[in-house]
Amino acid sequence: MNTFLLMLTGTLVGSEICITLFVHPTLYKLPDECHLRAVKPIASLLGRVMPFWYFAVFALGIAECYFSRGTGATIRYLLYAFTGLVGLSVVFSLLGPVPINNRISNLDPSNPPENWRELRQRWDRLNLIRVAILLIALFLLASGEVIGHR
Repeated sequence: MNTFLLMLTGTLVGSEICITLFVHPTLYKLPDECHLRAVKPIASLLGRVMPFWYFAVFALGIAECYFSRGTGATIRYLLYAFTGLVGLSVVFSLLGPVPINNRISNLDPSNPPENWRELRQRWDRLNLIRVAILLIALFLLASGEVIGHR
C-alpha cells in the first residue's frame, strides 16, 4: 500500500482530533465575543483547506483500490473499507458539519445570533462522529499496511 496515503490520512485524522480535543474545548473557555472572534478565522481557514485534504485522501484511496488488484484479498478488502469510510465521511461532512462551519465563518462576532452556541455544539457533536469514522478508516488502512509487510 501507499505509505504516502497512510501519512496523509494520519495527519488528517490527527488534525481533526486536535481540533476536537484541544482547540474547541479551549475556545469554550473564552468569553463569548473572544470565542467568536477566534473561531471565525479558524472556521474560514479550515473551510478552505480541509476539502482539498479530504479529496486527496479519498482520491488516493480510490487509486490504491485500483492498483491493489494484484494483492491479497484481505488487504484489498481493508483498502475498500477504508476508501468507503473516507467517502462516507465526505458525504457526512457535506450534510452536517460543513453547512454549520460555513454559517460560523460568516457570523458577526459583535452581533451573533442567539443560537450561535447551539450551532457550535451541534458542529462539535457531528465532528465527533466524523472523527470516529476517520479513526476506524485509519485503523483499517494501517492494518492493511502491516499485513502487506509481513
